[in-house]
Amino acid sequence: MANLCCVCGRKIGFMDGYKSLPETNELVCSRCDGLIAPFSDRIWSSSDREEIESIKEEASAFIDSKTQELEHAEKLQIHLEAKINERLGYLTDQFAREEAAAAIPDEPEPEMPEPDYDELRGRLILSTAGTLEGYRITKQLGVVFGETVFKPSASQQFTSAVGDMFRSLSFSAKEMTGQVSIIEEARKFAYTKMMREAVKLGANAIIAIDSDNTIGDSICYLSLYGTAVYAEPEEK
Repeated sequence: MANLCCVCGRKIGFMDGYKSLPETNELVCSRCDGLIAPFSDRIWSSSDREEIESIKEEASAFIDSKTQELEHAEKLQIHLEAKINERLGYLTDQFAREEAAAAIPDEPEPEMPEPDYDELRGRLILSTAGTLEGYRITKQLGVVFGETVFKPSASQQFTSAVGDMFRSLSFSAKEMTGQVSIIEEARKFAYTKMMREAVKLGANAIIAIDSDNTIGDSICYLSLYGTAVYAEPEEK
């Protein structure tokens, strides 16, 4: 049996779009639905009930002007009413949700202290290699970074490049131990940032750790990076 539009009586073809009226399940062809589509769009973009009522009156007048052209133009009015009721119902629910949320006092979440370097070193396995001996990597959680910019002492200049944590630092005899301390603190700070990122991802190890360093007379840049993973001990 052919599907007919309840508004214009036109046969709805296989490729035609259509809507059904919510109460009677009668079909409305895409052409008739398109007549009130501009009003429907305006209704759904509005959150003001008075404005929606104004749009409804405008749409009703438009539908009345189509009674000579359409067999059952009044069905469009039913179609429009359904869209308006749906929007008003949504706004009512939204208002109730906002009112309920406003009634609940906001309680500030307690601030948890960030784990420090020593605590993180106890929780994470660190390696420059791409694997962990005695462990099986079950998840790769992403690349993590730790970066810092620092300034050496104004009274000293240093010429040695900063290696990663697994290479010793080599300074000329003229340099003071204070410079070494600055670099060690900067590296410790960068490692802490990198390890905190890994912990937030749920990692228990960081592999393939490498560094990137830029040394200048007045400012220095240190970046550490590696792959955060979750590893489980291999069965013996």
